[in-house]
Amino acid sequence: MSWGDEVAAAPGLDVAEAYRSHGAFVANVIQGLTGRGPHVEELLHEVFIVAHKKRGSYDGRAAVRTWLYGIARHLSLRHNRSKRRFFGWLDRARLEPEVVPSSAEAQLAEAERVVFFHQALATLPIELREVFVLYELEEQEGAAIAELLGLPIGTVWTRLRTARQRFTQVVERRRKKEDR
Repeated sequence: MSWGDEVAAAPGLDVAEAYRSHGAFVANVIQGLTGRGPHVEELLHEVFIVAHKKRGSYDGRAAVRTWLYGIARHLSLRHNRSKRRFFGWLDRARLEPEVVPSSAEAQLAEAERVVFFHQALATLPIELREVFVLYELEEQEGAAIAELLGLPIGTVWTRLRTARQRFTQVVERRRKKEDR
């Protein structure tokens, strides 16, 4: 029996279909919670390995996306704890910016903005960061975020407001430093 036959014969979730439908979303969530880097792909694969192992226990009460988000969140938190424990402060922006400006000076300025954005994002506690990332970067609706995180909608809006305020404070502090 091949792996594909085993998956087809297994009860529960079709992990291959879940990957096709939700893989990009899960990767973006992982990147938002942990920062850019090669670990994103590793954690993405780990999410679907866990999903494969636990597919028989998926009962359909929650949406597949919600279930995968929970796995991704857990693995992302574990990853962050491990990095802090062994390596301390981790540079969150190792990759080139997605949009490549034309001049070298513009490229450097864009790369600095990307690094600063990820550093500012990393200052938010995980409870605020995940709401901020889901709403502002993944463009999820408040109700969808509440369902994904298992939170009351009011808590989502409170966390989003607090995250925006703190993020703005970090940006403003930097602007004041640069103006000196």
